[in-house]
Amino acid sequence: MRHSWNQLRRLHKTWIIANRQLQLTRFLSCVHHHNYISLPSSWSLVRYYSSNNNGKIPKDFDSLIATTKDETIQNINKDEWGDIGEELTGKKLTKEELLPKANNSGVNCDLITGEERRYANLNQTPSEHVACTVEMSSITQPYEVAVIDEIQMVRDPERGWAWTRALLGIAAEEIHLCGEKAALNLIIELLSTTGETVEVKEYKRLTKLTVEGNALETLENVQPGDCIVCFSKRDIYNVSLKLERMGYNVATIYGTLPPATKLIQSNKFNDPQDPCNVLVATDAIGMGLNLSIRRIIFHSLIKPTFNSKNEKTLDVIPVSQALQIAGRAGRFNTQYSEGYVTTFKSEDLQILKDVLASSIDEIEAAGLHPTLDQIEMFSFLLPSATLSNLLDIFISLSQLNAHYFMCNIESIKFLAGILEHIPLPLRARYVFCCAPVDNKSNFVCAMFLKYARQFANNQPMTVNWLCQTLKLPFHQPHNMSELDHLLSVYDCFDLYLWLSYRFPDVFLDQELVRNVQRKLDDVIMEGVLNITKLLRASGISHLGQNRGQSRSTNPLTTNPPRYNNKQVNMFLNQTNDIDNSTESSSTNYEIPYVKKLNGN
Repeated sequence: MRHSWNQLRRLHKTWIIANRQLQLTRFLSCVHHHNYISLPSSWSLVRYYSSNNNGKIPKDFDSLIATTKDETIQNINKDEWGDIGEELTGKKLTKEELLPKANNSGVNCDLITGEERRYANLNQTPSEHVACTVEMSSITQPYEVAVIDEIQMVRDPERGWAWTRALLGIAAEEIHLCGEKAALNLIIELLSTTGETVEVKEYKRLTKLTVEGNALETLENVQPGDCIVCFSKRDIYNVSLKLERMGYNVATIYGTLPPATKLIQSNKFNDPQDPCNVLVATDAIGMGLNLSIRRIIFHSLIKPTFNSKNEKTLDVIPVSQALQIAGRAGRFNTQYSEGYVTTFKSEDLQILKDVLASSIDEIEAAGLHPTLDQIEMFSFLLPSATLSNLLDIFISLSQLNAHYFMCNIESIKFLAGILEHIPLPLRARYVFCCAPVDNKSNFVCAMFLKYARQFANNQPMTVNWLCQTLKLPFHQPHNMSELDHLLSVYDCFDLYLWLSYRFPDVFLDQELVRNVQRKLDDVIMEGVLNITKLLRASGISHLGQNRGQSRSTNPLTTNPPRYNNKQVNMFLNQTNDIDNSTESSSTNYEIPYVKKLNGN
């Protein structure tokens, strides 16, 4: 899409004027609102920090008792919450743990995530307290107390904008921020622009954490209470299968499992009466779970990550993540009064010691993200531009100071490319492209495209239509391919529920779909409980190995393809004639099992 230089100059000038007006409007609104709720002269930044980023806040905490790294509120009582309160974190799993604790203590607390609204009151009316994911936080509802957990996530290249929005937008008389000390100077700087002063409180870990002098070296040295942390499903599967063959009862937790399944696995591991006393997990345990772990064992210190160009790189785990994961051992109020950490390989042990002894780099900038209103303003001047074009132009013209950065929008642009030829209003298109879609799963992407087609044709999507499309009923998985397929189907249900709160007139059967998803969750849970049987049925010779990929391939030189127009067009061609496609199976357990959908 080409635009004349004069068009871009006029657009840039209009953007600068509109942006200044928007900032002034927000500032005046903020001042007016804070006067209305009698905001005190200083906000309270509750700094909960220790050298290993873990522990519990002492009971003399004057407002509420919170933990930082597991993103939960502990020992809640009505006086501590205040009359109106909100707790924001980044994990849906956190809310599953927080909600019963609050409600059982006599504090009615609602749950809000992108896919769910759960009310404590029987009449389904909102209560005065809410636990929500940070993306779902309200910046218009007044609160007495708000708690924003994991504030260091403002640096996250994908989701940092949500923490920035909550930090600067939450309308509360008192705000408590929990997170790494590395974020402190940036937070103070950001709040100084609104004329606020910050109160800092530091807390030390209440239990001892020791780095052992020897590596594990062999699984025969595994002890009860051990958690082996892996950074790939392939390693999780291999380690779990070997431990099972040695007679251990193993719990398994990794990121793509449903929240309820993760909780079942964690409760199984935490229960002293349960024979399961060894946990194999990814770094998903670093946030959102309370686990009774005696020793953390890093199976490897090399973690695959994606850089700003969406290229896969392999590097030593960052200091902050190493501290966060290691700190899960020997947590306060668990059955272990002291925690230990080591590595599986002896050559990694000194590296781990160096990493844990290193200081965390200070966070220098907080993430931002273009809003729908801003993109719509651009579309008025460029009516023929696609959503991807509008996003690119917006970012190219944006001028940010040193304290902010623009979050990665490649996933939004990828989904926008998929929907480019579907006639949707800009507002609906933008909402669809912000949906939680696993771009690596062809199955989920195909279902996403089907949802958009149905929506564009104004065809209601009922539970019967969804069950027929996803080929119910579900059966117990017999191998890992079938389990991975069920996980992808679960993601499709999540996507339906997420869209149902944005487009309730088309995604009609919200509660009925949720009931079906719960039944699917039970099937997945049973499969995970028997994961070693599924691994044996699948064979382990191809674990984590892409079809046609040589075992000798050097992962350090292997980068996944970046999203581009050619890739999107290839995907569209594959899913455009879905009726004629056939089922296929895969032995690649790193990428969800792909099963073509019937449909348009």
